[in-house]
Formats: sequence, C-alpha cells, structure tokens
Amino acid sequence: MKIEKIIKRLPNVKVDELLEFFPKLPYEHIPQLKGYTWEEWHEGSLGAGDQYLIAEMGGLLKLTPNMKVLELGAGNCVNACFLAKHFGTHVIAVDLDADVSKNWQTVIRKGMGDKVLPLKSDARHLPFPENYFDAIISLNSYFYFGIDDLYLPYITKYLKKDGYICIASPCYKEEINESTPEHLLFDYPENLESYAIHSPDWWENHFIKHPNIELCICEEHKLGREIWLDSIRWQLKTREIGDISRDIEMLLKDDERMLTYLTILAQKREGYHEKSINKR
Repeated sequence: MKIEKIIKRLPNVKVDELLEFFPKLPYEHIPQLKGYTWEEWHEGSLGAGDQYLIAEMGGLLKLTPNMKVLELGAGNCVNACFLAKHFGTHVIAVDLDADVSKNWQTVIRKGMGDKVLPLKSDARHLPFPENYFDAIISLNSYFYFGIDDLYLPYITKYLKKDGYICIASPCYKEEINESTPEHLLFDYPENLESYAIHSPDWWENHFIKHPNIELCICEEHKLGREIWLDSIRWQLKTREIGDISRDIEMLLKDDERMLTYLTILAQKREGYHEKSINKR
C-alpha cells in the first residue's frame, strides 16, 4: 500500500499494514543479546534502542567487572540491570522522576541487588564525590539536561582521570530551523524537545570546547534511522495506533532521513588541548 494512503487512514489503519514499514533491528551481532528474543530486549522500553544500545555502549566503554558506572536518566532501571548482568559493573542509576522503591523491586527481581542502586536525583545536582566513577552513561536522556556549556565540566568532575562518558541519543542529521517541516518536529505543538536533539556536528562543537575532554567518537549511528523504525514497531505491539500516529507519520514522511541516532564517546583528560576527534 502506498505510504500516502497509509497516512490518510491513520489512526484507522490496521497494525499489520504498518509493520512492513517498521522493521526490527538486527541484533544477532551483539554478544550480550544472544539468547534474548526481540521482545525480551525491549522489556521496560522508555525510548528507542533499549538493551541494543546499552550493550553497544558497554562495549565502547570496554567495561569490566566491578567498574563503577553512573547512569543518568536511568528510568526504570531495566537497562542498568542489563549492564550490571552482562558486564559485571556496579551501577548507580539516577533519574529525577524515579520511583526508587519500584525500581528497587525491579533490581531485586532481576537478581542485581548487589550491583545496581536506584537513586532519585537531579542530574544537575548529584551527591557523589569527585573522581569516583569509571564511566558515565546516558541513553535517550542527555539532551534534557546536558546541552548547556557548563554541564559537561560539571558531570565529568565525577569521573576518574581517563574515565569515559558515553551517550546514545536521538538526533537530526542536520540542525533544524524555522523552515524545517512541521511533520519532523515530534513534540508538537511546543517543539521544545525537538530543538534540543541537535546534529552530530553540533555535539562535536559542544564537546571540543572543553580542554580536559578528548572526544573519541561523535557520529550518526550506522543504523540511526532503523533504531527509530524499530521503536515504532515495538510501540505498535504495545500501544494504540492513535497514541503514536504523529510519530508514525513523521517517520513515513522523512524522505531525507533527517531523524536518526547519535553515538558520543569522550574521555576525561588532564591538560588536554587537542580539538580534533581522536578515533579509537
């Protein structure tokens, strides 16, 4: 069926008619997902990518058992538990809107009570000692609190020397502006969230301002659009079409693949002044 017809029929179109436009992400190449079904690694989904991106981020960080990891915007702690289970790390899972009692129940149910601690806290006002964490990780949330110029030097003071921060986030391929088509702004009518999910070039410039941060990776994810599509497929399985009809239309109309995903990896240095990206 033509995409135009599908869009005109939203939200009355049948789910089966939409699934071909929203394929599953391939995940067989990710060792930590071996033995999981597609449905299982979407458990507790609060955004796109889920354990798929957490597993990739853990690999980029080269996490080893007993490392101390801070997860910002940790949501329901499902991803923190996955990280602890498969990499053996100790994770403090921070979220301003967290129900820590409910999250603790999730942690216990998953057998991670000795490795994951949920904490209700503002990412801008954290109660930790400096130079404490081996790594900081943030999935689908950093743009809510980390886009001002003062935040990166603030958050990295909690990293040990040579520690890493890794971010996976929705982004636009290029910066949007007043001429960007309305259908690409996914939080209509305010559109404030859309204007916070900047392009990879914007993020690169944002990071290289800071002399003690070595930017290792800042690029569009090779399956950036597919991560969005996969997320819609999951929502088609778990929500009413009418609730996500705008997101469906947004992606079906995105002929230029503007909506994508971003990976950032940066390392804390002392006295570092180089302003180019150093690929590992």
